[in-house]
Amino acid sequence: MANISDDERKKILEKLKQQTARKEEDTVSKLDLSYYRENKVNSDLISKRKYFLEEAHFENEDLNVIEAIQNSFKNKDYFTFFYVYTNLDYCSFIQKRFPFDIAIELKIEYLVGTRLSNSLRESRDKVLYKILEKITNNMDFYRNDYDKIETLNHLLASLSGFLFAIPYSKTLLDKNFVIGFKSNNISMTSEYCVIIPDFYVEKPEIKEVYDFYYRDIKSYFSYSSNGSIKKKEEEHIFHKREINPMNLKLESLRRKTW
Repeated sequence: MANISDDERKKILEKLKQQTARKEEDTVSKLDLSYYRENKVNSDLISKRKYFLEEAHFENEDLNVIEAIQNSFKNKDYFTFFYVYTNLDYCSFIQKRFPFDIAIELKIEYLVGTRLSNSLRESRDKVLYKILEKITNNMDFYRNDYDKIETLNHLLASLSGFLFAIPYSKTLLDKNFVIGFKSNNISMTSEYCVIIPDFYVEKPEIKEVYDFYYRDIKSYFSYSSNGSIKKKEEEHIFHKREINPMNLKLESLRRKTW
């Protein structure tokens, strides 16, 4: 490095320093992610989701589709949640098994383990709570417009791979992406938190949900309907044989005479 100028040497050292910092950050993220995925509360939530499908009396065909997604799809969290939400809509709007208000509550319960109304008061001014509240409120408001319901299901499913349950800690409730819950289910801890870890907050999927949260709702739907937002890999995924039941349910919901 004898022929390198001082300025160039500083640039090289700075670049090496940045690369080292990124590697250290990636290592920490991987260690943290292991904790978020494997802690007992998150394991309980995953188990509760499996029981949920049985309790909601999903048909064998639907359970087989979900199993196929889990075994073969790259974005399995997203597609699993999107399928569950679509099927709940189908059960409500087409089969008339329960009112749509119940379907909305069940979507949130599947995602976080309980109803949004069971969130702790200290959480209700946080961004994550406000996002879920805005999604569910607009599901109710636009219940007669399935294109909008489908987009809202997409946004809710986009959170699925980045949201984890962890043991309750009051200090965590100071963060914008944490909600504390009091469980109404005996299989879950009495109090716990759901969190989007800091290293996920800048992910494109989360930024898209941000965009929805900060926009005026009418301008957002106008923006999304013009094709600026495209559901993940929909064109080349939904034609697959194992996802065909989702196609059929979506088409029947879109065609429904409201």
